[in-house]
Amino acid sequence: MKLLIPLFLFAFTLFPQNFKWTKLPVPTHKTINSISFIDSLYGFAAGDTGLVMKTTDGGSSWQVQTLPRNKDISDITFVSKTTGYAVALDFESSPFGTLFYKTTDGGDSWVESRYRGDEVYFVSLHFLDSLRGWTSGLEGKIACTTNGGDEWIPALNDTSEFTNFPVLGFSFYTDTLAFAFGGHIDIAGVVWKTTNAGGYWKSHGVGPEPIRGLIVFDSLNLIGIGGDFEYGTAVVKSTDGGETWDYRSLDVFGVPYGLSFRTDTEAWVPLGFAQKLLYTPDKGTVWLEYSAPDSGILYDIQFTDSLTGYTAGRNGYFAKYSRSIVGIKEDIPLSSFETFKLGENYPNPFNPVTVIPVTLAEPAQITLTVYDIRGRETGFAVEGNYAAGYYEFKFDAGRASSGVYFYKLNVVTAAGKKYSQVKKMVVNK
Repeated sequence: MKLLIPLFLFAFTLFPQNFKWTKLPVPTHKTINSISFIDSLYGFAAGDTGLVMKTTDGGSSWQVQTLPRNKDISDITFVSKTTGYAVALDFESSPFGTLFYKTTDGGDSWVESRYRGDEVYFVSLHFLDSLRGWTSGLEGKIACTTNGGDEWIPALNDTSEFTNFPVLGFSFYTDTLAFAFGGHIDIAGVVWKTTNAGGYWKSHGVGPEPIRGLIVFDSLNLIGIGGDFEYGTAVVKSTDGGETWDYRSLDVFGVPYGLSFRTDTEAWVPLGFAQKLLYTPDKGTVWLEYSAPDSGILYDIQFTDSLTGYTAGRNGYFAKYSRSIVGIKEDIPLSSFETFKLGENYPNPFNPVTVIPVTLAEPAQITLTVYDIRGRETGFAVEGNYAAGYYEFKFDAGRASSGVYFYKLNVVTAAGKKYSQVKKMVVNK
């Protein structure tokens, strides 16, 4: 199922560009899981412990709103400036289940309702208008509403080996033709398809890792983004309406958490703990890396038009995309410069000690960090100001288990230029 084609990726410098992402202050340090903008100025952000915020000026200022209970909001969506919906899981009130929230006054007040099925967990929402909507979640659950969330009706799925896999979101082409996406780490990525307005969903296995974003160009052509902590980001494409799929690993560190097109051909992807974004200028043939401002950990993204976009994530992180007339130099990949280099560790595989070489062309501040397969820091870190030269840093995995690890180098020069690169190594005990 994988494409056996040469990949010419990430060998491009990222300047000059006529765009930039700028971090904006928000009145919270809570994690933002979801954003929903009606236009380039008017939008909402939601996340942990009942966080809901509203902006009417493109993120320059925010109004914090109040939900009936402080539950972790996994998804929020607005169909107009007044009407919106949110979903959260409830693990405190027995029996456990799903809570829905609805507002009809722009978030000034919210009404809470509980899904009538016990121990059914929904995490995603998609509304076509103020009455018709869809929700999806764990164990292959999909449900719809035709009365604005007052009642949810379970949808019919096919019976296959993918039936009980998590459904993480939706992408609608028309009212009758739509797709859902999801899967399970290290088992399968899955795309569900309906041709009768959601009356029946048929599942298709599309690769080895979950799909976390999907765009439908037309009735035949689709592109999705997915991956996991071990193998990183992957792209899936279909040219026959989702009946067959090509899966291609990009060998990029990070797990995608969404997909949004700025134009008909250019799309952006937030990569979570990798602290960067991916973007493609040509509908997914070439993918380029872009470092998130101030090392943001990103969980959602949305472009409202070709000039404006937003991304958000951990610890109240929020950033805005804008375009400028004059080219602006952005973060540059280390792979583009022979004079700044993160070398291959040696030996590799190793047990228990390996050496990580770093070459600096000029004095710089560096941070060298090692992550495990799930993106967690191992406790090894080198941080400080170093003179120009060649350095070797020893990593001792004596207390670590066998498996794949990643090491990442961030460099900031005295002139403020930023470089970064990630490589993979294997502990073999």
